[in-house]
Amino acid sequence: MAEKNINKIVQEKNSGGTWCSLCSRLRRGTLYGLAEKLKCNRLPLGHHQDDMIETLLLNAFFYCRLGAMAPKLRGKMMVLILLSDPYLRS
Repeated sequence: MAEKNINKIVQEKNSGGTWCSLCSRLRRGTLYGLAEKLKCNRLPLGHHQDDMIETLLLNAFFYCRLGAMAPKLRGKMMVLILLSDPYLRS
């Protein structure tokens, strides 16, 4: 288990932007760091249709681009796999 006070970091670093994006990146960074420390080569994540739609809308409204999650992402050290069927509602 990894302990990190993400809320404190978000409050310190957030300069009027949305909290969701920063918080999400910090949580994923913590997961990636822990997976690397444990020498994992796969990191399964669970996402649903709601998550994909939310990501699509956040990208559209805040970054003026259309983009959603890929079902499988390859990084330098590991493969991220989205476990849930993205077409199912949560």
